[in-house]
Amino acid sequence: MKYKSSALLALIITSSVQASDLVITGVIDGPLSGGTPKAVEVFVLNDIADLSACGLGSANNGGGSDGQEYTFNSGPATAGSYIYISSESTNFEAYLGFQPTDTAGAMSINGDDGVELFCDGVVVDTFGDINVDGNGEAWEYLDGWAYRTANTGPDGATFTLSHWSFSGANALDGEVSNASATSVFPLKSFADGEAIDDGEGEDTGSVDSNVISGSVCTNCPDVPKIKDASLFDATSYYAAAQAEINVNSPASTIKLALSDIIATDHKNLSYSDVWTALTYTDEDPTNTDNVILWYSNRSQGKATNGSGAASSDPDNWNREHSWAKSHGFPSDSFEAYTDIHHLRPTDISINSSRGNLDFDNSDSPLAESPINSVDSDSFEPRDDIKGDVARMMFYMDTRYEGSGSDSTPDLELVHRITTTNESKLGLLCTLVAWNAADPVDASETLRNNRIYELQGNRNPYIDNPAWVETIYPAADCGIDSGDDGTDDGTGSGDDGSGSVDDGTDAGSAVSSDIIISGVIDGSLSGGIPKAIELHIVNDIADLSVCGLGSANNGGGSD
Repeated sequence: MKYKSSALLALIITSSVQASDLVITGVIDGPLSGGTPKAVEVFVLNDIADLSACGLGSANNGGGSDGQEYTFNSGPATAGSYIYISSESTNFEAYLGFQPTDTAGAMSINGDDGVELFCDGVVVDTFGDINVDGNGEAWEYLDGWAYRTANTGPDGATFTLSHWSFSGANALDGEVSNASATSVFPLKSFADGEAIDDGEGEDTGSVDSNVISGSVCTNCPDVPKIKDASLFDATSYYAAAQAEINVNSPASTIKLALSDIIATDHKNLSYSDVWTALTYTDEDPTNTDNVILWYSNRSQGKATNGSGAASSDPDNWNREHSWAKSHGFPSDSFEAYTDIHHLRPTDISINSSRGNLDFDNSDSPLAESPINSVDSDSFEPRDDIKGDVARMMFYMDTRYEGSGSDSTPDLELVHRITTTNESKLGLLCTLVAWNAADPVDASETLRNNRIYELQGNRNPYIDNPAWVETIYPAADCGIDSGDDGTDDGTGSGDDGSGSVDDGTDAGSAVSSDIIISGVIDGSLSGGIPKAIELHIVNDIADLSVCGLGSANNGGGSD
């Protein structure tokens, strides 16, 4: 009898979830086809050992409870996490910009339906009056949304109208995305400033919207926010640079103005701070316990950062210096070393494969991650981040001019293969083409905002993509402004015609099609190897129209 009692107690402890551990924080009945996305947002108030003890049910058209119709996937849930259960995933992602946590037919809710949250078979929270059709009621959200007020709930089996705000019926009609909607569904905003209560009346901590917690990874300090991205005013921030543009100042002058702007208020983070910062700037929007690894595009736990002993696991993530640190700033005494505009969470072994190579169109797929390519002198990232890489490099070239109080030297993008004893990186014209091929997207803008919150400065080429052409004109690279930079397999990035100008004869080459990129006078017998490296910038139909000559001992051209 005593054995049975102990076994029963163990079962209760391992399966039980407190009524205050989860709360419904939002519902949406979207404007896309089929009234999608139809989804519920749930917030985790306290750590839960196994989320499968809980689930959801919908109460349709005032028909009362249908009980628990969906069970959350098994596994732990971390306090401060958001969970999204949608009727489908395609339109959810199209409208909200990320994938739902899971999909369930039971969440095919209309704007007059209620929702119940269950844990251990008991209703712990409710949205809407489950016994009343919501059509015409104060809580109706047809083609709209409802969102819980911070510091309220969970409300058990009784719906509390005053704990919610509403878009109003049909507020989303004609909208195509949450980002552009007049009435924005305020997802992931419930926790702002909310104290987490354990149900015992004792404060167990808080979700502080002004501090990024270091508890999510190893050897990670808390990092405070120093700016409010919602208050950012691009017009005033970039006023000095725009003034130079308005008077047709040369690109060099405009670039210096931009450099001054983005150096102002730049907070130098510690290298330990970078761990924590990356868990925020590169957070997986579909699983906030994870980060998206830069080159592999793999979602991986924030807690798998390669700090200390964890650095020996090649599948953990570390801090990739996209502008290789050996090219100008070898230690954290230099500002650029901890500048999170170019630091990304990256699989340790893939980071090692990239090393300190220049960026260029490369010859061979990377064995560990074939969406990237590599060869002896360059690294080519996956297609959907090529523009991001380019704009990070433009930022670095602009931010660090070797002036003012900076210890970082002048960083310079060049169109050649570089060496580690110089503060230069290549290849500029390839990056210009990548920028054109992969424009700024919402995730890049979000990351820019989050960096601004933690580091205090911004990437001007994300905020104003047209400035790439102002500072790094494509014409200087022999790239037509209409070229999208797509790699067609030849490594050229142009349209495959072998020509930049439409009127150029197919058998000719223009001066910007091929450049000398390196020379060597070797140390072996006879001073060999003696060689020249050439880089083909654009396709050339017949290379025999070009050639070489040497000018020996200052004797002029031969």
